[in-house]
Amino acid sequence: DEIRAFLHHLATHEGRIVVNDLDAARWLGRRFIAIDDAIWCSVQEVGWYAAMAQALKAAFDAGVLSKEDLWGADRPLMTRLRASKTAEVQHWLALLRLDVDFARVEAGGDLEALPKVRAVDPPVLLNGHLATLANLDPEFREYRETYIANKQGHWQLQPRPMHSPPASQHIS
Repeated sequence: DEIRAFLHHLATHEGRIVVNDLDAARWLGRRFIAIDDAIWCSVQEVGWYAAMAQALKAAFDAGVLSKEDLWGADRPLMTRLRASKTAEVQHWLALLRLDVDFARVEAGGDLEALPKVRAVDPPVLLNGHLATLANLDPEFREYRETYIANKQGHWQLQPRPMHSPPASQHIS
């Protein structure tokens, strides 16, 4: 229902998609940040991404993979990685499990990651005037800026196994 209501407030202006209602723009801006925080830029997702990057780097360094392997499908690539006898590859792959919880730490983490922070600042068209939500709503501007500031920069991550599930809990 919220999405349907929001969609009624989308419009076009000079070839751009805009929002024509301040509350709808606030809804979009805050929802997008909430989704980024819960999914794309969550500590868990960033941790899994960083562990996979390390596994790929180790596989390239050991000659397990070549650049051509990246052009294929994911499943054969993962099969090849899992079959690797390289201890470092296996170390990083072991972190790609649902029972591994990542924590952001001040220093000394096993992984370093640079997350991609996503936050929109919707263009709002009111009474023929176009402005971004942050320019119209100081509270949203502060909320957005604080969110981005807290997510930017290099993160130190520490994996913490929660328990030992079956191998089927690997992320594919």
